[in-house]
Amino acid sequence: MTEREAQVSRRKRAKDALQLLYPELQKQLEKRGAQLATASRQLQKEIAEFKKAGEDSRRLAALVRDSNDAVALLDFEGNILAWNRGAENMYGWSEAEALQMNIRDTVPEHKRQEALAFAEQLAAGEIVKSFETQRVTKDGRLLEVWSAITLMRDDEGRPAAAATTERDITERKRAEDALKKAHGELELRVAERTEELSKANARLQEFDRLKTMFIASMSHELRTPLNSIIGFTGIILQGATGEITEEQRKQLTMVKGSAAHLLKLINDVIDVSKIETDLAELTIEEFDLAELVQEVSDSFSVAADNKGLKLSLDMPERLVVKTDKRRTRQVLMNLVSNAVKSTDRGQVAIRAAREDGKVNVSVADTGIGIQKENMELLFKQFTRIPVEGKPTVEGTGLGLYLSKKIADLLGGQIKAQSQFGKGSKFTFTLPLEYMGAKT
Repeated sequence: MTEREAQVSRRKRAKDALQLLYPELQKQLEKRGAQLATASRQLQKEIAEFKKAGEDSRRLAALVRDSNDAVALLDFEGNILAWNRGAENMYGWSEAEALQMNIRDTVPEHKRQEALAFAEQLAAGEIVKSFETQRVTKDGRLLEVWSAITLMRDDEGRPAAAATTERDITERKRAEDALKKAHGELELRVAERTEELSKANARLQEFDRLKTMFIASMSHELRTPLNSIIGFTGIILQGATGEITEEQRKQLTMVKGSAAHLLKLINDVIDVSKIETDLAELTIEEFDLAELVQEVSDSFSVAADNKGLKLSLDMPERLVVKTDKRRTRQVLMNLVSNAVKSTDRGQVAIRAAREDGKVNVSVADTGIGIQKENMELLFKQFTRIPVEGKPTVEGTGLGLYLSKKIADLLGGQIKAQSQFGKGSKFTFTLPLEYMGAKT
C-alpha cells in the first residue's frame, strides 16, 4: 500500500470514528446548553432579587430617615453610628453633631444607671422591651419619651449593634398627669359630697323619725275633736237637741261632710306615714273575701242608686283568703268609691275570682275614663287627674297611692286599664295566703 493510500485509509477510519462519536457529542452539547440556560435564568433571578433588595433597602432607609420618631444606631459603647431626621427634630442635634456624640449625652443624670443597665443587657444578647423614660434636648429641655431598643446581629448571629426608636410623649404625659390630678380632685369632691349626703341622709332620717312621732302624737289630738264635731252635728241633725231650720240643716250637713272629709285625709296621711316608715301593723286572719266584697258593695248601693247606676257583683259564694281584712277592705272601699264618683251613667261591675294561687278583684266602670298621658299620674300621692268639662271629684288625692302601698304591703298589686270616654278597670290582686310584703 502506498503512502497516499495509507493516508486515505487513516482519514476514512477517523471520519468513521468521528461519525460514531458525533451523536454523543451532540447530546453532551445539548445538555451543557440546557445547564447554561438554567444557570443564566438563575443568575438573572438573583440579579433581579438583588436589585429588589437594594430598592427595599433604600425604601427602608428612606422610611427610617424621614420617620417622625427618633431613630439612632449605636455600638455597645453607646456611640452614635446613625441619626435620622426625627432625632434631629426631637433633640436638636444635627446628624453631623450626633455622629460625634455618645447616646449618654441625651440621657439626664438621674437616668444614667437605667441606660447603663440596658446597655449591659444588650451586650449580653438579652432582649430589652419598650419602656417609658426621659431624655434631654440640645437646649436642655427634659422630654418624656417612649423608647424601644432592637438588638442588631452580624451574619454569624453575634450581637453587633443596637437600634433605638424613641417617641416624644411629653404632651401625652402632661395630659395624663392633668387627668390624674383632675381625677384625684374629683374623687376628693365625690368623697366630700358623699359625706355631705351621708350627713343630709342622717338629718332626713332624724326628720322622718320626728315626723312620724309628730303624726303619731297629733293623730289623737286631731281625730278626737273631729269625731266630736261629727258626732255632735249628727245628734243635732237627728233632732235630739230640738227642731232646726232647713238652712241650719243644710249648714250642719256641710260641716259634718267637711269634718268627715278632713278626718279621712288625716287617717290617709297617718296610714301612708306608717307604711312608708315600716310602722304599719298587720293583723293576718282567715276570712271570706266574697262576704267582704258584698259588704263593700252594699255600702255604696245608696250612692249608686242616687246616680242611677247599676252596681253588679260576679263572684263565687265563698272565697277564703288569709290576709289583713281591714287593709283589704280599705283598698276595696277606695276602688269602688272612685268608680261610683267618676261614673255618671251605666254601671259599676265588681268581679272576684280565684286564679293560680291568687285572687283577683276587679272594679270596672263606664265613666269618662282616663287619657293615656294621665295614666302615669294615677298612683302618685296628692294627685288629682283633671277631666275637661267636669268638676274635680271630691277626694284627698291619696286614695290610689295608699291603695297601691297597701297592696304591696300585703304581697299583691293593683293594675289599671282605661279607655278615655268609655271607662276604667282597676284590678286588685292578692295571694290566697299572706307570705310577706312585695319588695
